[in-house]
Amino acid sequence: MSLSSVLSSFLPPPVPSDSASTISSNPASLSAKSFFINDEKTLQTLENELKNEVQVDAIVTYIKDNDPDKEEGNPNRNEFKVQTYYGRMYKLYCTIHLALTLTPSSLPLTFTYLNSKYTFLLSPSPCPLVPFGRTGLQISTITCGSMRYQQSWKGASVKTETLMDDIEAESQRNLENCILRAFKMGVNHFETARGYGTSEHQMGLAFKNLIAAGEFKRSDIIIQTKVNPKPTALEFRAEIDKSLEALQIDYIDLFSFHGLNKYSQYDLVFNELYGVALSLKTSGVIKHIGFSTHGPSDLIYKFIETEKFEYVNLHYHFFGSYTASGQFDGEANGRCVEKARELGMGVFCISPVDKGGALYYPSDVVSEATLGEGIGAVEFGVGWCLTKHDTLTIGVAREEDFDEPLFEASNTSPSKISAVVSTLTKKLEDTHGKDWIFTCYKGLPHCFETPTGVSFTNIVYNYNLVNAFGMKYYAQQRENGNRTNRSKWDDSKTPDENRKDWGYVPGMSPLPDVDYSEDLSKCPPENVERIKHICANYASIIEGEGGVDFRAWKAYPER
Repeated sequence: MSLSSVLSSFLPPPVPSDSASTISSNPASLSAKSFFINDEKTLQTLENELKNEVQVDAIVTYIKDNDPDKEEGNPNRNEFKVQTYYGRMYKLYCTIHLALTLTPSSLPLTFTYLNSKYTFLLSPSPCPLVPFGRTGLQISTITCGSMRYQQSWKGASVKTETLMDDIEAESQRNLENCILRAFKMGVNHFETARGYGTSEHQMGLAFKNLIAAGEFKRSDIIIQTKVNPKPTALEFRAEIDKSLEALQIDYIDLFSFHGLNKYSQYDLVFNELYGVALSLKTSGVIKHIGFSTHGPSDLIYKFIETEKFEYVNLHYHFFGSYTASGQFDGEANGRCVEKARELGMGVFCISPVDKGGALYYPSDVVSEATLGEGIGAVEFGVGWCLTKHDTLTIGVAREEDFDEPLFEASNTSPSKISAVVSTLTKKLEDTHGKDWIFTCYKGLPHCFETPTGVSFTNIVYNYNLVNAFGMKYYAQQRENGNRTNRSKWDDSKTPDENRKDWGYVPGMSPLPDVDYSEDLSKCPPENVERIKHICANYASIIEGEGGVDFRAWKAYPER
């Protein structure tokens, strides 16, 4: 039996069910697991008849040795290991299906990649540590992010003892399991925020339990939390105290001013709030001061060049700079990263997998480009970001979300990353033309620079991604915040008054029947009509579906 004949049974994966609370009860995962375990022909062919064509030994070993049915009825069966198995089977099935469909000539490369990944999962290497700017800390290149495994987005202001009464035991066990898996894999950095719902409270209990159990010491881990600016120093200090209480710690390794997204915050931070953090640093409650941002690139740059901060959390990915995409004439946050490096700051990448392209739900164009070089979409996004940043935060919902980032961190593949970059760059230029790509952001205003508040830089950036790479799901996710802002805009208020209500996604969607010529007056004349056409048709440009969703389970706060 040939490789092509056995793989011909790889039909499109079932769509994961929103109603299934666990991976093992999700029809998509059940089908994937059944395909590998219950269909004897699949395993026999992979193991015996394909081993001369492709590498499969580690894949087969993992599938056989970790089959949860072997422990059915065992009262000591590890349920998290079961859930992880089902999740991995689903991702394995999706990857093989995409390779067979999109890049059949590269199937041996895909299996080599998958076999390498399962070799790593069977015998993992620890996550590398690197210096974190001038902090003196040695930080893991992968950070355990904490805004997807908490139970709820609500409850940040509730006292811990009251809040924890409402936390489901399953949710808390899952969170502790994720933290422990991360630590055992060499991850020493755990990042959260005051505004992440129940995250700080649950993490505080998890740290307490795991330290008491002897899994690690407080000094073994780097805890980062982030607090939003408040109108007064007194209120700001009170929020920091709440974080300390929720996390059940007496010092914060990395403290961040959270969400420095608006120009109005600059004076507030330095006239009213920075002294609070500095005083706490002097007393040892805070070890290092930094900031996080979803703001405009020029504002980020302005905060960086003050030299008041030891590190920065920002978005800078191959597929853009999130809300700052297209700014600084297209350089966006790349220029900010360069400045931070020049000043010896630690550089922390926010959300390389989600805000960096929704790579858990890659478009077919992205999957074809990555699998054609023998690398997954998540690994590509992570690998590219590892060349620019010290550490990348991975917002995990369950422990197997670490698989691809940790695999890439320990098995970096610069030649594959470079080849994918070349393929996608050529695709972008062939689709839009080099003249457009090199000039489309010239003079293009962002949402703080026009009275209309429209995110022109983001709109054009997303248009480029959708047309060249088919990244419609990603563009739709990015547009949700702009539509929310549009719905709240009050024409009776000034633009600046309206902007005060913007949160972490500044800017608005364009209206199809508005002539934005005045807003576009500084753009090259040859680009203006095209940009106006994009604005008039933006909703239809980004609508539709495409790609395969690798997530087999709905995260707790999304339920």
